[in-house]
Amino acid sequence: MQLRGSASGQGGLAIAYFKRSTAAVGLELEASFMRGPNGQVYMGILSLIMQSGARSSRMVPYLAIGGGMFRAEEKLRPAVAEALPDFGIEPVAGTETGALFAYGFGIRYYLATKVSFRVDYRDIKAITSAGLFSMRRIGGFLSFEF
Repeated sequence: MQLRGSASGQGGLAIAYFKRSTAAVGLELEASFMRGPNGQVYMGILSLIMQSGARSSRMVPYLAIGGGMFRAEEKLRPAVAEALPDFGIEPVAGTETGALFAYGFGIRYYLATKVSFRVDYRDIKAITSAGLFSMRRIGGFLSFEF
């Protein structure tokens, strides 16, 4: 499935829990979506976050490993759906759900005591009916602590 074009977009939300601000291990729950002219993908991932521990500096590196679920919905463009029967192909848009495995790393930079900016890399493996599918995400995120 290709998610390129003028109607493409993505978004999401992540919530992390650390027992205290100096904890070395925490949990992060992430929900995200990607939309394009040919379909959309929804993902939910629960990750274990292992960071450098006590914040003795503004920069805190971390590792992440987790798993979750995805749902991919593919839709056919009208021109494609009309042309497929000419080739003996039944025009059926597909929906697939499956498991995800994600791992990565990042660096959190504290702008203030409760506000940080993080740069994150995740390699996400989706287990599909056609085999293993790999996605990569690189992003910058603004984080607030409560």
